[in-house]
Amino acid sequence: MDDKWQVYEKVREIQKELVKVDKTGWYNNEFLTWQWWLLLAILVFPWILFILLHKKRRLVPTMLVGTFTALITVIYDVVGSDYSLWGYPTELVRAGPGALAFDLGIVPVLFMMLYQYFSRWKSYIIALLIMAWAYAYIGENISVKLELYTKIKWQ
Repeated sequence: MDDKWQVYEKVREIQKELVKVDKTGWYNNEFLTWQWWLLLAILVFPWILFILLHKKRRLVPTMLVGTFTALITVIYDVVGSDYSLWGYPTELVRAGPGALAFDLGIVPVLFMMLYQYFSRWKSYIIALLIMAWAYAYIGENISVKLELYTKIKWQ
């Protein structure tokens, strides 16, 4: 039992130091930079567009799609970051998932818009595949160039 608590206390000490370094780095190098403002826009503007363009009669199932998408995206992002597969040199908020703007902004909103505007399964799946390709080959590369995302062990 003692080994468990010794390890726990050692991890807590390292986490405290890491939080201190991360907080200082975030305030000095990330907060209010142009990348930070871009991440804020990536979070907010898709929701503004959704509010303007959504179909009221399909709001509940559409929000369900968005909720599941956001949940899956956040979990996937946290696991990938924790295993050092990828990282986020600029974060919107210091604590929490590094890609919060993507996880709760552009990704779920685009899934919801596709769900609303492609009502047949065949067209919806084709639209999802096109969006996935665009995210993987265009969006990811742009995010790397803008220093919003970095691949560590992910190929």
